[in-house]
Amino acid sequence: MDALIPGIYLWWGAGQIRIGGSQPEPNYTGTIHDTCGAAIVLPGYRIYSTYQGSYDP
Repeated sequence: MDALIPGIYLWWGAGQIRIGGSQPEPNYTGTIHDTCGAAIVLPGYRIYSTYQGSYDP
Protein backbone atom coordinates (compact mmCIF):
# COMPACT_ATOMS: atom_id res chain seq x y z
CA MET A 1 0.00 0.00 0.00
CA ASP A 2 2.86 2.36 0.76
CA ALA A 3 3.98 2.23 -2.87
CA LEU A 4 0.63 3.85 -3.89
CA ILE A 5 0.23 1.44 -6.82
CA PRO A 6 -3.47 0.61 -7.36
CA GLY A 7 -4.45 -2.71 -5.82
CA ILE A 8 -5.99 -4.51 -2.85
CA TYR A 9 -3.82 -5.06 0.21
CA LEU A 10 -4.55 -7.27 3.25
CA TRP A 11 -2.13 -7.85 6.13
CA TRP A 12 -2.16 -9.69 9.44
CA GLY A 13 0.90 -10.31 11.58
CA ALA A 14 3.65 -11.45 9.22
CA GLY A 15 1.14 -12.54 6.54
CA GLN A 16 -0.06 -10.50 3.61
CA ILE A 17 -2.12 -10.75 0.44
CA ARG A 18 -1.66 -8.30 -2.39
CA ILE A 19 -3.85 -8.27 -5.51
CA GLY A 20 -2.31 -5.92 -8.05
CA GLY A 21 -0.26 -3.23 -6.42
CA SER A 22 3.44 -3.48 -5.74
CA GLN A 23 5.94 -4.14 -3.00
CA PRO A 24 7.72 -0.99 -1.77
CA GLU A 25 11.29 -0.44 -2.93
CA PRO A 26 13.98 -1.89 -0.62
CA ASN A 27 15.09 1.56 0.58
CA TYR A 28 11.53 2.78 1.33
CA THR A 29 11.38 3.86 4.99
CA GLY A 30 7.61 4.29 5.57
CA THR A 31 6.04 1.64 7.78
CA ILE A 32 2.48 0.93 8.92
CA HIS A 33 2.50 -0.10 12.57
CA ASP A 34 -0.67 -2.20 12.72
CA THR A 35 -0.99 -5.95 13.20
CA CYS A 36 -3.88 -6.41 10.76
CA GLY A 37 -5.83 -4.41 8.23
CA ALA A 38 -7.02 -3.92 4.69
CA ALA A 39 -6.67 -1.22 2.06
CA ILE A 40 -7.79 -0.48 -1.46
CA VAL A 41 -5.65 1.90 -3.51
CA LEU A 42 -7.39 3.33 -6.59
CA PRO A 43 -5.95 5.36 -9.46
CA GLY A 44 -5.45 9.02 -8.62
CA TYR A 45 -4.02 8.13 -5.16
CA ARG A 46 -7.44 7.46 -3.64
CA ILE A 47 -6.73 5.25 -0.63
CA TYR A 48 -9.36 3.56 1.53
CA SER A 49 -7.84 1.80 4.53
CA THR A 50 -8.79 0.37 7.91
CA TYR A 51 -5.53 1.83 9.29
CA GLN A 52 -6.21 4.76 11.65
CA GLY A 53 -2.71 5.54 12.98
CA SER A 54 0.05 7.66 11.52
CA TYR A 55 2.74 6.58 9.08
CA ASP A 56 6.29 6.44 10.44
CA PRO A 57 8.72 7.59 7.72
